[in-house]
Amino acid sequence: MGDHAKLSPSGASRWMACAGSVEAESGVLDTGSSYASEGSAAHELAEKCLSSRNGMEWSPDQFLGSVIKPKGSTMSHVVDREMVDAISQYIDYVRSLKGTAFYEVKVDLTPWIPEGFGTSDCIVVNNSTITVVDLKYGKGVAVEAEDNPQLKLYALGALESLMYIYELDRVVIVAHQPRRDSVSEWGISVKDLLAWGEEVKRASAKALEPDAPRSPGEKQCKFCKAKATCPALLKVCQETVLANFDSDPMTIPDGDKLSDETLGKVLSNRKLIVDWLGAIEALVTERLQSGKDFPGWKLVAGRANRSWTDVAEAESVLTAELGDKAFERALLSVPKAEKALGKSKVHVIENLIGKGEGKPTLAPESDSRPTLNITANTFNSFD
Repeated sequence: MGDHAKLSPSGASRWMACAGSVEAESGVLDTGSSYASEGSAAHELAEKCLSSRNGMEWSPDQFLGSVIKPKGSTMSHVVDREMVDAISQYIDYVRSLKGTAFYEVKVDLTPWIPEGFGTSDCIVVNNSTITVVDLKYGKGVAVEAEDNPQLKLYALGALESLMYIYELDRVVIVAHQPRRDSVSEWGISVKDLLAWGEEVKRASAKALEPDAPRSPGEKQCKFCKAKATCPALLKVCQETVLANFDSDPMTIPDGDKLSDETLGKVLSNRKLIVDWLGAIEALVTERLQSGKDFPGWKLVAGRANRSWTDVAEAESVLTAELGDKAFERALLSVPKAEKALGKSKVHVIENLIGKGEGKPTLAPESDSRPTLNITANTFNSFD
């Protein structure tokens, strides 16, 4: 967990696009999350192995079952088989890179960001090329290296430390996401990266201005802690939903249906609007859970499923009455089987895994996936 800069590399995609988000977030308490803490534990495991001393190379397997409590976190995490396999992939990758390697390097970003700094997981220098690798332990959201602001900032910081020692002309940025079996690599010249650094200077200066403007958007709002109470985001959502309505929100537009243009605009902003509503619900729920009031809303007991009060006794009674029918048996799903087997044994089921056609999904025209060739029987095949 550790220290964080006011304009952190991890938040660059937010504050570079929405300058006002920095001031907006300044009064919002960051309680952290179990996912972030788990990611920090995975990073600490990787660091332990990569910082092996006296010529010894430690393996994540040696830490299986041990407990890691990341610095600055209140949570502890057991090093399980999934973490061992994931970090082993990452370590194998970085150890395969040729050149001089540096691990967990604190990089200076002050030439571009006032009081700016960050920590790069791995930096490797080989001749005139510098490779900057970032470990992404999460598996929910795919992380791409191409034009990634966070990773480009780490690369700028690495250049600041090393460009006076080595003659460098090319940078390779890598996002290594082992739990998605993803290694995303992207190259950029030192000249172009330094030119982008000038954009960072302008964006950081703007973000630190008092009353900096807010510029809502799907990417910058996604992880913003202030989005639930952001007036600018409310305005965007309101204008989107009411695009063809008069100033009175209860006025129905002319005609018997909304135009395709209006439907398209609403659909384009669907994720932004849904995320915003979810953030509001979370904010109000958190306030009520802390014992405070919120006008018009209250907490009630949700639906509860029935469960056994004494599992051992229930098993005894049902076995006596039903025999083998007291139990259900189901084959593990592919993901659960892969996790149970681990990377070393997953090959035994590789030829047993198939992948059917995905159900047709709506996507914008800019999506890189090919357009489906729709026939009369297309949708029936997915029933």
